[in-house]
Amino acid sequence: MVGGNIIRQRYCEDWNTCGTNLSKPATNESCCSDYTPPGVCSPTKPQYCSGATLIDDCNRCGCSVGELCNSTTGKCELPECINDADCPTGFECKNNKCVPEQLECYSDADCASDEYCYHGVCKKREVYQAAAPGGAGECLPKFNCTEWGNCSIKYTLQDIIEEKLASGKQERSCTDLNKCRPAKVESKSCVERIPIRVEKETFCLDNYINFYDEITGELVSRIKLGGAQKLDIELGVLAEKHCAYCDDRIKDYDEVYIDCGGLYCKECNLDNYMNWIAGEELELALSEGTTVYFTTESGVQHSLTATKITDILSVDIKSPFSADLSLKETKKFDADSDGKYDISVTLAEIKDGKAIVKMNRIKALPAPFAYAKIVLWIGLALLALIAVREIITVARKISAPSFKRPKLEKEKSFPEIKTNPSRKKRKH
Repeated sequence: MVGGNIIRQRYCEDWNTCGTNLSKPATNESCCSDYTPPGVCSPTKPQYCSGATLIDDCNRCGCSVGELCNSTTGKCELPECINDADCPTGFECKNNKCVPEQLECYSDADCASDEYCYHGVCKKREVYQAAAPGGAGECLPKFNCTEWGNCSIKYTLQDIIEEKLASGKQERSCTDLNKCRPAKVESKSCVERIPIRVEKETFCLDNYINFYDEITGELVSRIKLGGAQKLDIELGVLAEKHCAYCDDRIKDYDEVYIDCGGLYCKECNLDNYMNWIAGEELELALSEGTTVYFTTESGVQHSLTATKITDILSVDIKSPFSADLSLKETKKFDADSDGKYDISVTLAEIKDGKAIVKMNRIKALPAPFAYAKIVLWIGLALLALIAVREIITVARKISAPSFKRPKLEKEKSFPEIKTNPSRKKRKH
């Protein structure tokens, strides 16, 4: 307060150091008696600060709850009534007007210095600021605030699915550079779009709702849509998609054969199955465009593709070999063009848009001898190893130094005693 007038002061500083003058001179401004700045509505409705004077202006500042604005006088008035039920708490209906049940005051002079008379009741006078700035020796705060933080929003699963906007709160920290007041945290409301993208997908023949992080594009979770009694939610979903039924060792769902073919399982290579190698008949479920792979006895890989399925089956054996099969018809194919048939294909039935065919290798070895050639090659390899070992042994003997054994003196033999054949035996 200066010279009986209420003055407020402000000090400006360029925190971003954009201009040449980092600070501006302090500016003063006259305020109304409750410290409301000029051109602003007072906390005490319907008063308005015009210049440095409070005036009633309910057209601009409104009225308290339950009061009506008299647009002519600018004052707020209590409504007319018929009985006490039409009046606010603490008021009663008299002469069709709501008046206090017990009059406490007739004017502001009947109330304390910080109160005013409100329809016969003394009420606490609110002020625009906690303290009047500019007083002698008063510390003037100068807050330095951080940037507003991210919008912290809350949302439900239904909000995500319906792609609604979510309301939240932003906060920033402020400290008083003059250390007049303690640090404070300011907040304000905010509205943002939920940073989750929702997409519906059919995967592994089931329907899912996938949730993607809009920033990274990563699939964070998905919900499997099923019956009303069950809800499957997967978190931390791997980017690589794999269906569990592709490893269950049975032919199910849309598979062409055991754990192969269809929309999600690996392509069918018949060489991976022992019964195919052994010459057994395989039953395959071919959709239009399905391809299966196989290797002939010559070691060349070929493929069979179902090009068209109507009431007949059109197949392509590694083009340009192609043929049409009627129901129950069997045809043989020479995939190698060596004058000998390699496979036979029989159209068993056409069911649900799929051709059920039976296919087998013609030149397959019987099951017990399926690997006879491999065993033969292993035997030859062993023989070769034995031969190499013998050659090495002989070579070592030839290259080793030879030692001559000393000759032993020939044993002397006693002279043979010869008898005279002419000598006659004595007669006794």
